[in-house]
Amino acid sequence: MRIVITSLLLIVLMSNHLIAQNPKHKALDDFEFRFAKDYSSHKTDSIIQYNLLTKKEKILTFKTNAVTKSVKPSLGKYPPIDLKKYNYLPKMKNSQASLLFRTRDVVDNMKQFPITAVTKIVTFKDGKEAGGCTATFVNERFLITAAHCIKDPNGAYKDKAELKILFDNGHAEKTVDVKNAYYKKHYMEGTPFDANSYDIALVEIDEPLGKDLGYLGLLSQTEMDKRLNTWQTMYSFSYPHMSSAESNELKMEKEKNDSLKIKYKKTIQKTRLVTPDFNKRNQYFEVLNVFLDNQKNLKYTMPYSISGKSGSSRISKDYYLYGVRSVYYNGFETSKDVMVRNEILNSFIQIIQSKEN
Repeated sequence: MRIVITSLLLIVLMSNHLIAQNPKHKALDDFEFRFAKDYSSHKTDSIIQYNLLTKKEKILTFKTNAVTKSVKPSLGKYPPIDLKKYNYLPKMKNSQASLLFRTRDVVDNMKQFPITAVTKIVTFKDGKEAGGCTATFVNERFLITAAHCIKDPNGAYKDKAELKILFDNGHAEKTVDVKNAYYKKHYMEGTPFDANSYDIALVEIDEPLGKDLGYLGLLSQTEMDKRLNTWQTMYSFSYPHMSSAESNELKMEKEKNDSLKIKYKKTIQKTRLVTPDFNKRNQYFEVLNVFLDNQKNLKYTMPYSISGKSGSSRISKDYYLYGVRSVYYNGFETSKDVMVRNEILNSFIQIIQSKEN
């Protein structure tokens, strides 16, 4: 009996030792294991509601085991554009993404859906403009964007966020404030930025502008699952705010370590060779060949990163939302976007429906 107990103790100790030595397990410990515990049953989901006007948080809990039905897109009052006819756009070298084109240079009319449903987000910190992102209507008063556009990975909220409607060539037909933002409770908690798969947020405004501008449809989980492990052609409209080269230049200016400054300089030189020229006054368009993996991420190769594209939607030819632009990682190799998962979709749909009643 003692021999059996001793053997079992040795097995447990050895297992714990191997787990502790496994860096992958250690890295995933606070992320994958916690999410597995919280969400494997898919019964409840905790969403943070943050009011950008009152600066107050509220925890909302939703059931996520209900069957989600697809929500059809609405064209609004503008004519729809045939996205498939832009599949010819030339791709970048060694990339699944097309070159980045100014939208008005490609289409003959900017007031076509879904162009009209895409907005520029401008955020503020300490009274000054702090950055930009992209958001897209998925309802008359709700839009989808990336969570890090509202809350930094370090945990700090933006002081204010404005939506610029029908923005192009430096002009917006209307500017409105974001009232509330909704995102997953465990967004970025103790995780590396490039490991997060919940970098998605719903933002709310007071006016039902999406009624005229139109909004994207949302696929049910059943329909989304049918597309896993496949390549899909998707379309994206976005508002680049700052190139990765410009971002690194700002970091280099603040860096005191000379060796790191040299590394920044080399990175900037390399990035400028592949980063397209753009102006943050304009809307841009690209076509992407994206792989939907088993982990419910959207992956493709792109040799550059541009601030401001974050939150931009991945749109199907029939105007359904697949996911949003999230992070850029692995040097100059791979991009990862967040697919709209079932528990997030259920929660967001329930939020929208509760505000409609």
